[in-house]
Amino acid sequence: MFGGPEVSYHQTYSASDWLYILRTPYATHNLQGKYRTDLHMTTEATKRTMYPGLMKICVWNVRGLYGKEKLLQEELKKANVDIAVIPETKKKSKGSQDLENYILLYSGVPTNRRAAAGIEIMIKAKFKKRIHSYMFVNERILQLRYKLQRGYLTLLAVYAPEEGKTEQTEEFYKTLQDQIDKVNKNDCIIVA
Repeated sequence: MFGGPEVSYHQTYSASDWLYILRTPYATHNLQGKYRTDLHMTTEATKRTMYPGLMKICVWNVRGLYGKEKLLQEELKKANVDIAVIPETKKKSKGSQDLENYILLYSGVPTNRRAAAGIEIMIKAKFKKRIHSYMFVNERILQLRYKLQRGYLTLLAVYAPEEGKTEQTEEFYKTLQDQIDKVNKNDCIIVA
């Protein structure tokens, strides 16, 4: 089990592991990830302070998504994914779309340019009321601010330029750092 006594002080955790640590209802972890058995929360305290369950966030590179949104939606539903970041969509324009079970937020190149790059976020429709805001930064960065039980989660969906494109890469990372600096200091941040 994650967070058990076998966890070392120098172990690296993924974003989903940290969400697990933050949301485990009947166990508490210290900052090194060590499992603490001496601090158990009551059911009432859990209801007040934590999200009742895990949130599945994934990243799936589809290498072009034109006309495949419904198929992707079915696969995400099978895997029970709550929020999916989809890079390299090669979709044009910016906007949102309500699908059957998901809400699709997308940011791509302008319509007068050749399809390239593109980023999408798919979020379960049942969480629509928890979406605080979203911002289309450019065709490679899309920002979503999501209301948690306590506080907010800011998800920065990114698609970095390919190797060898030095000028684009420098501009991308400068823009990404600017966006991270603008995020509310009390938000949990995930860059995916």
